[in-house]
Amino acid sequence: MKPEAVGFIWSGREMVPLDRYRTLAGRLYRPGHEYTLIPHQERSTKAHGLFFKAIEVAWQNLPERYQRRPDSNRPRFPTSTALRKWALVQEGFADEHVHVCDTNADALQMAALARMLDEYAVIKVSDNIVTVWIAQTQGPIMGKEEFQRSMDKVLGRIAHMLGISIDELCDNAKASMKRIKESS
Repeated sequence: MKPEAVGFIWSGREMVPLDRYRTLAGRLYRPGHEYTLIPHQERSTKAHGLFFKAIEVAWQNLPERYQRRPDSNRPRFPTSTALRKWALVQEGFADEHVHVCDTNADALQMAALARMLDEYAVIKVSDNIVTVWIAQTQGPIMGKEEFQRSMDKVLGRIAHMLGISIDELCDNAKASMKRIKESS
């Protein structure tokens, strides 16, 4: 089950769900059960927006050697999301699942199933072993500091692919955002 955020107010004695979250809290929590709360630190929406724009700008300007899969003529990164999730996996922000199959043919079938379940997964088949890496979500469940760390690592990897610095990549993203704003 994917965790859902519920807003609470500390009354001095207890955590009281905000009115708009009361129904959700009633579904997720049971009276008398113990739950651990972790304070949520809001992220900068400006930095968040810049990060995603930088990924999009980078994706639009990938050098040719990164545009196609080496084993086929298919796009290596068909979307900016595919590029971001691949970079998250490469930088270690992923969950790894290893499946040992009876045969290589079974492993290839398992890999195909994994691809159907997550189009962005990074999948490696080695004989009868399938390793699947699924990028961790950068949604609210990822705290502010972890999001910042993942953002820095992903932008660093992608800037390196482009042969530019992170600052240059972010400047390009800011310029793109400015052009969009001016044309509106």
